[in-house]
Amino acid sequence: MNLVVESLTLPIPDGSGRTFVSREYIRVVDPPRLLCYATRETFTGKLARPVLTAQGAWVKAGFDAVALALRDHANTLFTSRPAGG
Repeated sequence: MNLVVESLTLPIPDGSGRTFVSREYIRVVDPPRLLCYATRETFTGKLARPVLTAQGAWVKAGFDAVALALRDHANTLFTSRPAGG
């Protein structure tokens, strides 16, 4: 597997419609095949519960935005490759 760095344009999850660029480190699977993208994060410590209560929806929206941008990027790469490649 190779590591690829991609810059993805993501929506700021505050509903403003603005975007930001996030640098994502992606493992490339050879040969390419259908994959499932999942993110998991564990928040620990004294403030984990209150922070997640207050910001959980915002954090989830951020993770979902990355997943959608990665899916769209992968689809673009797949559809733009030469036939038979």
